[in-house]
Amino acid sequence: MNPAHTVPTLDDDGFYLWESRAIMAYLVSRYAKDDQLYPKDVKQRATVDTILHFDNGSLWSSITRYFLPQFFKKQCPVAEDAEAIKDKLTTLERILSDSPYLAGNHLTIADISVVTRDRKSVV
Repeated sequence: MNPAHTVPTLDDDGFYLWESRAIMAYLVSRYAKDDQLYPKDVKQRATVDTILHFDNGSLWSSITRYFLPQFFKKQCPVAEDAEAIKDKLTTLERILSDSPYLAGNHLTIADISVVTRDRKSVV
């Protein structure tokens, strides 16, 4: 079902999918009444995908690089790692200074991804 043996995993009538962003994109593409959460327009979708990859790559790696050593190795925080998080959050703030949501003028799965994962991470 899931070769990574991780959560989340989706079973949609025998179609198995894993990784939260892939699951969100699939569910919205398949079942949503419209494409507002994950646009069909290639450029709009690319903007959403950019934020999804930024969240999963740059932002997440800076968060884990800062917090994991503190939690698991009882190490002191590293100032440069804290600055890296601030830099990534500043990027999000710059994006939000130009639009009400991360990928444009309405809520998308990019906003859901950033808010749900990174809220849990930083708290």
